[in-house]
Formats: sequence, C-alpha cells, structure tokens
Amino acid sequence: MSSPINLHRPPPNQPLDLPPSISDMANAIASSPQLPDGDDEPTQLAPSPRDDDATPYIFNLDKYDGTVVWQDSDQQNSSLNLKVSLHVNCTQNVAILILVSGVFLKHKNNEHKLPLYLHIFPENIRSIGYHARAPLPIQPSPDVPHIGLHFSLHREPAFIVPPKISLNAKAQDESLLDGMTALASLKDFTVYLPLLNLAIEKREQLALLPSIFDNHELKTDERRASVKRLYRGEGGQVVNLKELASSSRNPGPGDKGTAEETLPRYTEKDQSPTQVAAPPNTKRPRTPKSTPPSPSDREEKRLKLESRVELLEKAAQAPRTPCRYNSQERNTLEDDIEDRLREMVRSEYEDRLMGIEDTVIGSAQGILEYLAEDAQDQAMTYIRELVPRAVKRQVEQMFEDVVERVVERVTEQVLERVVDEVRKDIAQRLA
Repeated sequence: MSSPINLHRPPPNQPLDLPPSISDMANAIASSPQLPDGDDEPTQLAPSPRDDDATPYIFNLDKYDGTVVWQDSDQQNSSLNLKVSLHVNCTQNVAILILVSGVFLKHKNNEHKLPLYLHIFPENIRSIGYHARAPLPIQPSPDVPHIGLHFSLHREPAFIVPPKISLNAKAQDESLLDGMTALASLKDFTVYLPLLNLAIEKREQLALLPSIFDNHELKTDERRASVKRLYRGEGGQVVNLKELASSSRNPGPGDKGTAEETLPRYTEKDQSPTQVAAPPNTKRPRTPKSTPPSPSDREEKRLKLESRVELLEKAAQAPRTPCRYNSQERNTLEDDIEDRLREMVRSEYEDRLMGIEDTVIGSAQGILEYLAEDAQDQAMTYIRELVPRAVKRQVEQMFEDVVERVVERVTEQVLERVVDEVRKDIAQRLA
C-alpha cells in the first residue's frame, strides 16, 4: 500500500495557480505606489490656489474721527477736525477718500447741521506719505500718537454742498466753513488718525497704502462718489471755488450783482392782481358806518349758538373715541415724518452698509477658499484611511475564495487518486 497523502495549504512563498483575472488584479495592486502612513506629510492633489502674498487688498475706513493739517499762505499750520472715510478695493481697482464736516448754514430749515463733502479721487492723487506714530503739530499734548497720511494731489478736491442753499454759515460755524473752503483749494495736506482708535489690522493696511497706490492703477469708486444719493436723495452740488470767490459771501447794499443772484427777481407777472390794479394813491379808504343787526339776524345767530351748544354737550356725554379731528392732516404729517426719518437713516448709514458689504464679501471669499482647502484635506484624509481598508478587505476576500477553490480542487484530485489506488490494491489481492 502506498504512503498516505498529507493535505496542507501551500507555503506562503510559493505562488498559487490563480485565474488570469485575479492574477492581473493582484499584480496591479502590488505594483501601485504605497500610500503614506499616518505620520507622513499629507500630499495634495493640486497646489492650493490660495496664497497669503496674493491676498487682495481691501480696506474700508468709514467716518472715523480725524484731523486734517495744512499750511496756509503764511506758512502757518491750520487744522480742521472732521470725519474721514477711505475705501480701497484692489479686486475691483477702485478707491476714494471722503472728508466730511457738518456746518450750520443759513437757510429756511436750519435746525440741523448740513454735511459738506470733499471727494478726493485716486486719479488725482500724485503720492501718499505714511508716518507711523506721528504727533499732531497743533494739539496741546503732542505725545498722543497718530498715524499721518500726507496726500499730494494733481488737482484740488471736489467740494460738494447742499443744492439750492447759499454758503452762508452761522457765526459759530464760520470757521468750519472757512476751513472746508480752504481745504477745497489745496493740493497738499495731511490726514491724522488717532492710533488708539485703529485696530492692528487697520494700522498694517494703512502702512501698505502708499505702495498700493504706486503699484495699482486705481479708478474712482463711482458708487461712493455719486452725488445723487446725498442730502436725502436730492443730490449734491459741486462748487466751483473760483466762481465762489468772485462773489462776496454776504452781499452789501451796493453789491447789485450779488444781490441779484441771492434775491429773486419780481416782475409784473409775479405780482398779484390787487397789486397791479391798486392805484398809486396812498389814502386809506373809508369804511362804511356799521348798522345795528336786525332782530331776524339776532334770532338766527341765537339758534345757531344753541345748536352748537347741544352738539358739544352730546359730544361730552358720549363715550370717548379716538380723535378723528383732522385725521387726514395728521396722516399726512405722520407720513412726512416717516419719510424724513427713513431718508435720515438711509443717508446716515448708507456708507456704513456699503463698507460692511465690502468687508463681508471679502471675508466670504476668504472663508470659501479656506473651506475649499479644508474640504480637500479632509477628502484626502478619508481616502487615505478608507481606501487601504477597502483594498485590504477585498484582497483578503479574494484570497479566501481562491484558497477554498484550490483546496476543493486538490481534495477532489486526492480522492480520485485514493479511489484508483484502492481499486488497484483490491484487484491485485483478488488476482
């Protein structure tokens, strides 16, 4: 009898007789580059599009308290406290500098100060100088640090005033009007901003402002420079200082040209019919003698008076109801007040809303870029973690299936051999 056959799996270093499809898949997996371990530096599918050096410059300074200093004709320092708005957006290549000061002007509704604007367009800026921690040359305590921005212009700023109102200021605000008028005729001045009122990010952006203007061809921000949205939607008026200087501010009795421009002309068409038909006679007309009223007139007046008294008594005895007296006039007045409040709110906060809008858009772009990078990194991490596990499970399953098939095939072959040998052995013994 032949020796028994031992059934065992082939050694691990001996190749199996695998089907062609499984063999090709195993060779492809073995030849693929190994994935990095968890401790290795993660690789990126593509270079990140975000670069800190290429971040667009977006700066918004909206109605900050500042001081403008310039030298007058006597080489003496003059100053003016006002609101400073500076907007620069390099993604759109637009910018504008706006200086605002409120002045009480002599006009019909002079209960509030009216803002006067100076628009400095980027096309008119020759150069910008930056001074860190610069003391104010005119304040009593020069130790307070400020950031100084010196502007040198090709042309004077645009001076914008309310429409249909003469530039006559009240006594207490004449110096403000004189300062704004002087600034509107200058090409060199320095804007000082308190250092403590500015965030660190704002200070760093202001330090880059000269190089930004040198390296970018900035255009005027037409939306912020529009005069149509000023003065509650009535629009502003750009003043020509040369024409303004040719006429005196307060016309005297002998200044006919200024009086004709300030006071309206009256013609015969503007006069009322009574004024045209009135004779030149200045005598007072006689009034007819009063005649005593007749008894019938007295009775009629008494009846009317009694009826009104009865109506008043009924109204006093009736339950109180909301007052409907002059309801139409009251509604009209309320609508007028509401419209004025809306215009005041819109005019006051429109610049701030636009500044917030630009800031939100810039922040949103940065957040989207950051989220895209983060999502890409997370996707790569998931791929590195999940793909090896899935491949490993698939290979193990394939290996188990192959081993089972091989074992079944070998078992069948062994059984056939055993049966043949047993038959041969029985035949030999019977013979």
